[in-house]
Amino acid sequence: HTHTHTYTRARAHTHTQMTSLLKEVKKSTGCMGRLSGCVTWGRGVFKAILQFPRRFWLLTGTLVMYYSCFLPFKVIALEFLMEDRDLSETAADELISFIAIVPIFGCLITGIAIDSTGRISQFLEIGMMVNILSLVVLHTYSGHEVLGIILLGIADSLVCTAGWTLVPQVVKPHRRGLAVGLVHAIENSWDVPLNSIFGYMRDNTGSHHYTFQCMICLGIIGFGLSLAFGRAWRDPSEHKS
Repeated sequence: HTHTHTYTRARAHTHTQMTSLLKEVKKSTGCMGRLSGCVTWGRGVFKAILQFPRRFWLLTGTLVMYYSCFLPFKVIALEFLMEDRDLSETAADELISFIAIVPIFGCLITGIAIDSTGRISQFLEIGMMVNILSLVVLHTYSGHEVLGIILLGIADSLVCTAGWTLVPQVVKPHRRGLAVGLVHAIENSWDVPLNSIFGYMRDNTGSHHYTFQCMICLGIIGFGLSLAFGRAWRDPSEHKS
């Protein structure tokens, strides 16, 4: 009887160990399955991104170049207007507020105009051109800061309304969320080091001169990309891709 009891206990212990081992194997298999699923999903997303048409990348480049001008200026605007244009802090703050006030009406008007004319890519091109003009006025012509800021607000109205309306239209319907998210991701990834570079230039030169030159150059590149996008957008063969 003692022998039988010992044997039974040994079998029970072995069974418990096997059960625990099987649970660990299932748990490990489940983790591996989830990991494999994530890898497969990631590959699918990456493949979908690579299949985006040329129009998408031209539009993305246009928007990234635009925000490379617009966002850094908003960062340096107060310091620039106070130090380089001798405005008081109150006057500079009031002037900067027009960057936000103008698009309140500008975006609405641009949206109505796009719906009425259907010339969406042309509005994007005009906005990129006005963006360059605003930076040139702000950098070159002292005493015309109000004009420069208003032009900047107009550019923002045109580019944002036309650009973000176009993003979902250049990809397949089931990829629109991915497309918008990708543009934002690229834009933010580019903006962080760019602001650091502009800050370094300002600290080492004591002037915003080179910063404006860089922003104007980026604006010109963006304008060129917008023209290339416009041609692709109006080309019927591109819409088949």
